[in-house]
Amino acid sequence: MDNSNLNAVFLNLAIQSPSLELGLSVTDFIQNESPKNHQNFYICKGALQSCSVNITNSKSICNSCYHKALKGFDVYQKKNNNSKKIIIKKSDLKIYNNKEISNKIEDKLLLGVNSTVASQQRIDDMSLLDSNWKSYHSKLLLSSKQLYFYFKEELRKFNYQNIIVFNGRLACSRAITTVASEEDVNFVLYDAHINGKRPIVSFNQMFHSLEFAHQNSLKSYLENLDNSKEIAENYMLSKLNRVVVNDKVYTNHQEKSFVPEYVEKSKLKIISIFTSSDDEYKYIGADWKNHVIINQVDAINEIIKSKLNEDFLIVVKMHPNQKHLHKSTLLNYQKISDSINVMFPEDKTDTYELIRKSEYIINFCSSIGAEANYLRKKVVQIGPSLFCKLPAANYVRTPQEAVELILNKKAKLMPIRASIIWFVYLTKYEFKLPAYNYIKNGLVHFNNQKISIPLIQRIKMLPPKIYSNVSKGNFDFLTNFFFYFRNFIKGENKVK
Repeated sequence: MDNSNLNAVFLNLAIQSPSLELGLSVTDFIQNESPKNHQNFYICKGALQSCSVNITNSKSICNSCYHKALKGFDVYQKKNNNSKKIIIKKSDLKIYNNKEISNKIEDKLLLGVNSTVASQQRIDDMSLLDSNWKSYHSKLLLSSKQLYFYFKEELRKFNYQNIIVFNGRLACSRAITTVASEEDVNFVLYDAHINGKRPIVSFNQMFHSLEFAHQNSLKSYLENLDNSKEIAENYMLSKLNRVVVNDKVYTNHQEKSFVPEYVEKSKLKIISIFTSSDDEYKYIGADWKNHVIINQVDAINEIIKSKLNEDFLIVVKMHPNQKHLHKSTLLNYQKISDSINVMFPEDKTDTYELIRKSEYIINFCSSIGAEANYLRKKVVQIGPSLFCKLPAANYVRTPQEAVELILNKKAKLMPIRASIIWFVYLTKYEFKLPAYNYIKNGLVHFNNQKISIPLIQRIKMLPPKIYSNVSKGNFDFLTNFFFYFRNFIKGENKVK
């Protein structure tokens, strides 16, 4: 076999739908682009000490993930009989346990580990982890290092053209993107919006990179130029009416048109501060070179101490996704509430009614900035965001700059077109994969075939999955029992 025609595929998170189906579909797409190419599928057989889909290293989850990946490989082989599977075992990775790694590379891998843990624990400071999660953190880092060294040798041995992997920011995939960049091998990342409805694929770029967002937002806008205004209007109407567009709806618990009496009757003009999920903001933003990631609580405290607090009614609207914040971070927000009004994640205040009643919007990384700009409000954004290469807000680096901008009345109403471009991107961008079939929420196929595991295997996975959710303080499986029970029986992955 000519090694120059080889691609590598690492089926990480195979137990999770739609990541397996997407991985197969992306591989099929690349295969069709270069028919002479062959694919080597790397399949983990319980080799990792921990991974993002199986933090506790449960044997039942590992076994199910392995068997589902094998099944996916067999289905792929029926369509493209040009592939080989390579099984990664514990013994393949164990030999790298004591291998030295540079501080620079370890920092890159640590970013993926921190991002993985942060998304599960809703935490932005790893020192606050309890003893169990500190252990998981260490095992994730060890597994990431092992994968880094393992694939370093594999890439050199086979001289791959591309290596295909899910997402890119997680511990198990960050190792792949890091080593691929070092070895000058193309890495291809895949994921999807709305639980699999709209695939996204990137080549040698992270999905959350500012360049990826900027390039593809302009591309999507130009492709839909003639009806871009209509698309943006429909996007905003969907947001106002709590209809899913590009992500889950976070405002379903809010009461339409409701704002507290102190807002309704305020004689002062209002500044509303909208926060982002602290954990995601910190660890995703760490990839944004030349941008300083601001601590939101510290920034809000700076604003409270300023003259703005004398001239305006300042309210803080926390992101609904912050409801599972680590107790220490939540305590910091509770301390803020001693000085100004804080609307906590469960608060029923209508986000968009609050925007309408506000003179200024201050935001950090949330897309609410682009939405408020579309609603023709002056937006001051502290620090970077995915859309910060579009003129959708008055961008500043520090809270002090934000205060001065507002006090000196220099904050401008920004072009509505910037918001339109961003909404078109969020609504329309997707990567067409012919072999990928989105059937409905929770159900996707590869090449018109469902890839699932038997009910008995799903039953064996229940105890560790319940334990994992409890350890994260997530009891949604109890409050939405019948919803998740239907998922379990049908073998689907529907989300609310």
